[in-house]
Amino acid sequence: MVIGGADAFGGQFLKHLIDLGYSKGKIYCSDKKKEKLGYQETEYTQQKDVLELERQVRAGLKVPFKPAILEMFAYQWSDVKGKSKAEPAKGAHNDIVMAMVKANFGFNYYKPVAPVSIRRFY
Repeated sequence: MVIGGADAFGGQFLKHLIDLGYSKGKIYCSDKKKEKLGYQETEYTQQKDVLELERQVRAGLKVPFKPAILEMFAYQWSDVKGKSKAEPAKGAHNDIVMAMVKANFGFNYYKPVAPVSIRRFY
């Protein structure tokens, strides 16, 4: 299963996979009709999935990549129009955290039937 972003870059990448013969059934679609390729990030899904990643880290998920850990430390609670939300501090990035959020979403959504081995490639 491939879970890519539904943004312009991710959408083009997923369409290119299909053009190369990759099965559309093996690409995550964010709608029930399976027409919108990729993981559609909304404020709601982003908050829900960031909090789920936090829950997994607190439960023992190991993150062996220092830049990811530093990026997670940049997250803070902020109050926007009376709503609390977790977001990176002003000027901080969240690219790595959002990639981890998508991977965590995939593991939770598709529950691997066998142990998954993750290796570092750096």
